[in-house]
Amino acid sequence: MGCSSSKQCPIEENKPEVSVESNILDWRKLEIRPLDEPLRRKLSQRTFSTLFEEEGSHQISEKVNDEKSWEQQNIVESFRKRREMAKIMHEAAEYAEERNGASTVSILLEALKEVAPQVLEKRHLRKEKIDELRASGWPENLVVDQDYNGFRVPPSSEQINRDMVLELIRHIEKKQGSFAEKIHIKFMLTIVLKFLDHVRTQPTVVHVSTALTKGQCVVIGDLHGQLPDLLRIFHGIGFPSYERPFIFNGDLIDRGPSSLEILLIVAAFAIAEPYSVYVNRGNHEDFGVCGVYTFAHELETKYPKSEENQCLHEVIEQIFAYLPIACVIDRNILIIHGGLSDKIRDLDHLANIQRGGYKSLMTPALKGLFPTTKKNSPKNSSSPKNIPQHSVHDVLKDCLWSDPLPDDSNESICIPNDTRGAGVKFPKNITTNWLNANELGVLLRSHQCVDHGYEIQHDGKCLTLFSASNYYGHEHNDGAVLVLDLLANKNGGYIATYNVTITASSKDDENIYVQEEESISAFEKSALSRIHKTLLDHRRELVDAFEKRDPQHTGMISLDDWDEVMRATVPHLKLPWRECAPQFARTQDDNSVRYKHLLNSLRRSLRSSFKAQQNAQNGQLFCSTLSDNFDTKDQEQSNSINERFSSISMSGDEHQAEEVFRMRRELNLLFNVLDVDASGTLTRQDLIYSVDVLNKMNAKVPNGQKKRKFTKQDVDKLLKHLDVDGNGSITFAEFAATLMQNESTRDVLASPPTSPRNSGISSFAST
Repeated sequence: MGCSSSKQCPIEENKPEVSVESNILDWRKLEIRPLDEPLRRKLSQRTFSTLFEEEGSHQISEKVNDEKSWEQQNIVESFRKRREMAKIMHEAAEYAEERNGASTVSILLEALKEVAPQVLEKRHLRKEKIDELRASGWPENLVVDQDYNGFRVPPSSEQINRDMVLELIRHIEKKQGSFAEKIHIKFMLTIVLKFLDHVRTQPTVVHVSTALTKGQCVVIGDLHGQLPDLLRIFHGIGFPSYERPFIFNGDLIDRGPSSLEILLIVAAFAIAEPYSVYVNRGNHEDFGVCGVYTFAHELETKYPKSEENQCLHEVIEQIFAYLPIACVIDRNILIIHGGLSDKIRDLDHLANIQRGGYKSLMTPALKGLFPTTKKNSPKNSSSPKNIPQHSVHDVLKDCLWSDPLPDDSNESICIPNDTRGAGVKFPKNITTNWLNANELGVLLRSHQCVDHGYEIQHDGKCLTLFSASNYYGHEHNDGAVLVLDLLANKNGGYIATYNVTITASSKDDENIYVQEEESISAFEKSALSRIHKTLLDHRRELVDAFEKRDPQHTGMISLDDWDEVMRATVPHLKLPWRECAPQFARTQDDNSVRYKHLLNSLRRSLRSSFKAQQNAQNGQLFCSTLSDNFDTKDQEQSNSINERFSSISMSGDEHQAEEVFRMRRELNLLFNVLDVDASGTLTRQDLIYSVDVLNKMNAKVPNGQKKRKFTKQDVDKLLKHLDVDGNGSITFAEFAATLMQNESTRDVLASPPTSPRNSGISSFAST
């Protein structure tokens, strides 16, 4: 691959000998340098837990000579335990969301592939439409309003340079949180289309030599839409350049509010200085995954559905599919988002994969719908004939979803990653043997939130790098980046840590305790909120399970019964339910649990959301919680739907409202997939596809549990009932409201799965 710039390309075309020694064989030798000033320290990890770790409880006991010291020790230990439990709850909630999200996307798209391939095929036609538009001078010929005074991409290619990118960053930094003056769609499309052209030319495995960059390089882990972290890195380390390129190891998007801004900045650097930025694909750079999480919503909020905006959505989907899977620095450091797997034979196996056809890795069924043609395939990406396509899908999934097993694990082979529902967990010997077989020194991966922003495992061979600080909020974790400096640093570089919301500590011990108490309380509250929302999806199952253990209806069960019920009813929430019991219910001295406290809390949450007779606007709120497609501007239509939900709640039938809430992810995803033209509405044919999908899913359940199938007559009845204004199409709010009022629809969606793998969409218990 040749360089378009006059500067020498740092990509190793033929993997030449390099002059810089980059034999990093042990990450443990790296120096740790905080980017934050000494006075700005994080209380929770720099004051209390550090004190506890340094002294140790037994050492502190020997030094305690007065009552105050004992009290301080107990406070420190209490803070440590509470923060650790809150962290466990956050992680359990995140992995449960990820597992269910992956299952939801996979099952729905497989069903859609079988019953409505035309829908997905139409999505592929978007690319051809974009190519035709570009041939006619689009998007450069789009008209910009005269009163627009925001960021502009220069008309001349020579002016798309570093200065333009810095101006873009200034514009974004100034306008954080405000979309009133968003970047015009013309300039958005110009940048992302040029970036798409760029990533299409890159190989699946990119080789980078630091011989041409003065031995310097910066590697960044997950950012997850947290723009302040990226800006903190720029301010503390500097901007990407030819002399010091930045490698982003996937998951730029989702969860945080500024995914689009981060993607735009990274893309702008890549087109202004093509070899200053490299981007690996993460598991969230997947049109199926980000459709379940926040990025699709963010994109539609900032650039609502229109013909041009629809093209923006499609281009970004293509970018994700063409992002490289791995990067190798000086033929020594392997950088990949998730990690290794026994399915990856060697580096050449990975390099030969035609990645562009895999817009989503959630189901191999999608591969055939997005073929990679010779015209836009990387030159070195011809897939060997002896590699089955399904194994390519599995390899890519493992690359992006896998996690390392702890060093003390007894496993010697890869095991399924049941925690996430995708990928594998790979042991220490797999890391060592795979690196040795490929003549590589160390592995750098991301994908996991770790307390200090980095974690070193597998005898110093595996480094986890996570760059989104305070990922769970409330001063929970640092972010970190790797700064390679192979000429100036004898150990090869250093890890820079930072935290964008750290608090200056007080010199007054009592104030420190107060600040720590406030921080931990907020952290606990957010963790409980996430778990509570997941439990709300399983409220009815919990009611049934608890009542079976309490036939006398006392409202009390034993702690053992509590633990068994919670583990059996919400198995995807990996929590120590015995220890967590006081967080969710009232416990007694005799080890009994007042489970009614939890059920009453869940019921209050549900009633507060759906009792329309107590809130005239409740119907609108209800619909808006279901989907980000709800159009509040269409007041007549929203009023009609509000009346529909009001009648449900006023009649005392909260069951139907709860059904919609529990199926909000599936309904939203199904609607978005069927809405091929991005119009925000569905036609009769789209509705036929949707019920075909539901019927297909129903066919997978045991015979004794099958429900009545939908027919075209049912569709016509639904359409007549849905079509408020008689225009022949329906919005998402209409779709969700009436679809869930139809008993046969609810029954199909609520049918239990045939296996745990199908639990993400076939059963309310795993929504």
